[in-house]
Amino acid sequence: MKINRILVFLLILLMEQGVKAQSWLDLREQGANYYQIRDAFNRQYGSKMKTFKKDLAKEANGKPKKQGKSEQQMEGMVQFMRWSQWVEPRVQEFNGDLGVMAQNVSRALAEQKRSLELQNRAGATWSLVGPLSTPSSGGNGRVNAVRALPGSTTTFFACTPTGGLWKTTTSGTSWAPISDAISVLGATDIGFDPTNSNIMYLITGDGEAADAYSTGVYKSLDGGATWATTGVLWTGTGNLTTTRTTLSKILVNPTDGSIIVGGSAGIYRSTNGGTSWTRTSTLSVRDLEFNTANPSIVYAGGYSANVFLRSTDGGATWATAGSGLPTTGTQRISLAVTPLDANYIYALVSNNTNYGFKGLYLSTDGGTTFVLKTTTPNILGWNATGNDSGGQGWYDLSIIVDPSVKTTIYTGGVNIWKSTNSGATLTCIGHWSGLGAPYEHADVHDLTFIGTTLYAGNDGGVFSLASGATTWSDKSSNLSIAEIYGLGLSTSNDTMIISGHQDNGTNLTTNLKAWSQVNGGDGMLCFIDRTNNNNKFSSLYYGSLYRSTSTTTTSFSSIYTVDSAGWVTPWMQDPVSATTLYAGGTKLVKSTNLGTAWSVISNFSIGTIVELDVAASNNQNIAVVSASKVMKTTNGGTTWTNITTGLPAGVSILTVRFDVLDANKIYVGLASYAGQSVYMSSNGGTTWTNISTGLPSVPVNCFAFQTNGDVYCGTDLGVNILTSGATTWTAFTNGMPGVPVRDLEIYYPKNLIRAATFGRGIWSSPLNSATPSIIDAGIAGVIAPSGTISTSSVTPSITLKNFGTSTLTSATIFYKIDSGTESASAWTGSLAPSATITVALPSVTGYTPIIFCLMTKVPLNENCF
Repeated sequence: MKINRILVFLLILLMEQGVKAQSWLDLREQGANYYQIRDAFNRQYGSKMKTFKKDLAKEANGKPKKQGKSEQQMEGMVQFMRWSQWVEPRVQEFNGDLGVMAQNVSRALAEQKRSLELQNRAGATWSLVGPLSTPSSGGNGRVNAVRALPGSTTTFFACTPTGGLWKTTTSGTSWAPISDAISVLGATDIGFDPTNSNIMYLITGDGEAADAYSTGVYKSLDGGATWATTGVLWTGTGNLTTTRTTLSKILVNPTDGSIIVGGSAGIYRSTNGGTSWTRTSTLSVRDLEFNTANPSIVYAGGYSANVFLRSTDGGATWATAGSGLPTTGTQRISLAVTPLDANYIYALVSNNTNYGFKGLYLSTDGGTTFVLKTTTPNILGWNATGNDSGGQGWYDLSIIVDPSVKTTIYTGGVNIWKSTNSGATLTCIGHWSGLGAPYEHADVHDLTFIGTTLYAGNDGGVFSLASGATTWSDKSSNLSIAEIYGLGLSTSNDTMIISGHQDNGTNLTTNLKAWSQVNGGDGMLCFIDRTNNNNKFSSLYYGSLYRSTSTTTTSFSSIYTVDSAGWVTPWMQDPVSATTLYAGGTKLVKSTNLGTAWSVISNFSIGTIVELDVAASNNQNIAVVSASKVMKTTNGGTTWTNITTGLPAGVSILTVRFDVLDANKIYVGLASYAGQSVYMSSNGGTTWTNISTGLPSVPVNCFAFQTNGDVYCGTDLGVNILTSGATTWTAFTNGMPGVPVRDLEIYYPKNLIRAATFGRGIWSSPLNSATPSIIDAGIAGVIAPSGTISTSSVTPSITLKNFGTSTLTSATIFYKIDSGTESASAWTGSLAPSATITVALPSVTGYTPIIFCLMTKVPLNENCF
């Protein structure tokens, strides 16, 4: 027995050592527990993270500026942090099990769909705000693949990882989404029935970065107008292993219509139009290609394995082939074939150390043997010269053969390279920042020829290179697929919006038509000064804060780096004092001069702050949350109280907000799939109540409040509303696809609510109530002669009217006289709905009464008379 125990112990130890020896990518591909994946990442990159964060803080255009330091980013740190920031809070509820997360997402999607079919949605009429065109100096969003409608050179499709499937009939001059009826909006690849191109197969999810989990294969019989599920569904049972969730490539046999799908769980085959599937290989693959002369011969490029597979029976069975390809040290193999010579197969290989270039190989005997063409330069790195190291060849790796010359090939990684001698030598022909090569957005996931034009799907959208051309054209015009972390609204201009986009920087519009990228990198949370539209604020990852104060330009300058901040740094403007800002890292910091100087105002230790809020009704009330704790102060940060007790243990907290009229009423959103996504306290956090009834069983990311008592929340599936006095949430989604909503803001002058979605840009809807919900005001008794009164004291008075549905008992009135500084005056009393009252403001001496501005405490709106 002692020997048996020792053997068991040694076996467990060996298994643990085996896990520790694997990369985070290998473990994720195998469906390991999230915490194992995170720990592997930390082991792999712990020594580089400090340098990595410093490099990111110095970025100006989204990529490190100094050669030699870019290696840290190329190895996948950015992609891991994006994925981890989204996934980690969502798996805490089930101890890091990614499979359970995927099952719950699938179940919640089905619940949401059934709920929307049964209920009369609240008065939402969402419409897309934008970006409706490609932002200048920027991109629209990620595209995993571009696929042509068989027989057409003008109709093709773009598969986007979180924005769904899009179609153009005009060679990319205009686009429209066609998969919104599917309950998941991730799309990676499509295939067409050989006898009827209206029969389409779509593999869902994000097969490149796993930013969206797959719910399997969907089928359309009418060219994408409607969709139905097939036998490969993400239900937690059936064909797909529950913890391995990405699908990457689909092929439809041109002779018999059989379907082959490859991904992290292996290769699946259907011979009955997707009704049922058979798993024919358990090896992880990213690429599949038919032999161009005989589709019974199929090739597969492995992932996280040193493997090239070959089938001679249409994918029913597979054998290892490819003598001459590397047998160790590979991460991913992408393949290219050509109808000009069915024996020609190219293999582009990345390594598994720093995910740079392993080698380019060519087979001229149908994949039996391969010959190495080159290992240099590093065509997967950042530089157009290829003289750097590393890459991200696990994340974006593509290769295509020119349709007219079998020895001319194009490769995609961070950049695009071309060879005219089968890969012996290569030249960069598309680069994210020039450096001697034409501009083409970075991170190329797919290359395909449609006719004689080369199309690239990358992290900025769709780009094309016409035959004989030397410059790329952006074909992403109205491809509205932005993955937005947050947005900020002007309080006086409904056409001015600032927004932070993954991969595509911080973007600004002043007319809702033209957008400009005003800061690079991954744009994060941002806002516009509620009292001065010239003051705009943006942020990058890990606490890099920026500000623009120019009246004529949109140049942003770094103002502060928050110590030990998370991937997304929470920060905001004080709702009472316009010059005061707050930001959260492991400490809460405050600036009273618009970010010029900062000081710590917290004395607690709760880990990384993920969200914060300041009460509009009393700015001495501040709340901050980490993944597991809520802290509150009622004296501006002098003392803090832990108010976590009463919230569900083991569920990550995502957001916290004070009710707009009552600092004692606090809402928290949680990353729950078990009906506990929103908790509310009406006594300042002393006790909490679960108020999640009616919500889909998914995480809640954000809140917005009307002063009539209506509360909106943004979930992983859209927007819901809890109307005043109600106890059940209602879907507020009419017109909006079921996409994660990460930020909500209200523009009160026109009673609009705006939503930042992760995958489909910015949307706008009228508020639920047509009745104005702001505390409006008229001016009485502020009449004085023109000119300066230097000796007289004048007492202005304000007439307030309550447009709400409940009695108002307090208000803070913010006002400015002429161009003076902002002042505040507190009022308490009793103001019934529809009633008016005259309130005297503090006396002032020596002013020019040209303009008097009243800014009510809610909605931080400036009404000038």
